[in-house]
Amino acid sequence: MSLLFWCGLHGPNIVSGIIYPVLTANSLVNQNLMDQGIKATQANGGHYLVPQLIDCFCKFGGVGLTLGFIVAALLVAKSAQVRELSKLSLAPGIFNVNEPMIFGLPIVYNPIMLIPFICAPLVAVILTYGAMVIGFLPAFGAMQVPWTTPPIISGFLLGGWQGVVIQVLIFAAPSPSGSRSSRCRTRSASSRSRTPRPSNRQAAGRPLRPATGPHDTTSTQPPQQANKSTARPQGRTPRKETIMHIVLCCNQGMSTSMLVKKMREAAAKNGVDVQIDAYPISEIEEKAPDAAVILLGPQVRFELNRVKGLFPNIPVESINPQDYGLVRGENVLNHAIELAGK
Repeated sequence: MSLLFWCGLHGPNIVSGIIYPVLTANSLVNQNLMDQGIKATQANGGHYLVPQLIDCFCKFGGVGLTLGFIVAALLVAKSAQVRELSKLSLAPGIFNVNEPMIFGLPIVYNPIMLIPFICAPLVAVILTYGAMVIGFLPAFGAMQVPWTTPPIISGFLLGGWQGVVIQVLIFAAPSPSGSRSSRCRTRSASSRSRTPRPSNRQAAGRPLRPATGPHDTTSTQPPQQANKSTARPQGRTPRKETIMHIVLCCNQGMSTSMLVKKMREAAAKNGVDVQIDAYPISEIEEKAPDAAVILLGPQVRFELNRVKGLFPNIPVESINPQDYGLVRGENVLNHAIELAGK
């Protein structure tokens, strides 16, 4: 899963259909032993590789166990950009959503982050599996907890205080490598952050404005002159532009919801009258027929051709990974407006 996410693909979506039926069958075998009053151990025919081990111990905080890295970055990062990204990523990370960190840092195609991103889950597997082998942590039965359950809570629900101890050990074990990686990353990030780069639209000298039709009468005068020339007498209500519907999609519609909030703030700040919504990719066919633009999160960009086939008359594109990860709502809004104007 980690390697696929490092390549920009949603690893759990791709491999879950293959491995989870097998892991679920293992948990049902364990539950059957428990119902008979038999301890679920390998000697009794039980299994330790079950869905709960993957969801709640090997990828809590998100694929790659990035929650430890987020905390390390908050403590030692010198780059303002990395600290801000870590603040944005902390709340979703507690609920096991880490796309902002994966695409914002970025971890995707980042050779410095590849080793800890892959090795941290391996350490988690070894610790959890070993705890079950020695009898410290009981094997899990058929009881499942939602994958968004925060760590500590999920560990306690599944394994009692022993589950909490294992999760704390897993959280602490990758911290040294995460801390070093954050230092390496922040050195390069801090050098870039000294010279802030304007957005693509700012670089081109084009102000943010809504997409308009063939009868567009938007003034091209400088802002101060335009304000004077377009001033209206008091008591007259200006005519509103037709509302443009922008649809964002990701795996569950959760990580894009943060981006939607920033896009709405940017639209309100610049007077752009748009409707912006986020949905899971599984609901795209139902929710997006009236969309002017459809934007896919980087983790589901493998669905791009399928979505284009569903909506041949609607512009469909993938969101820039760094704009997505750093939650640059204004940049994404600019991109959507440009697509709608084509």
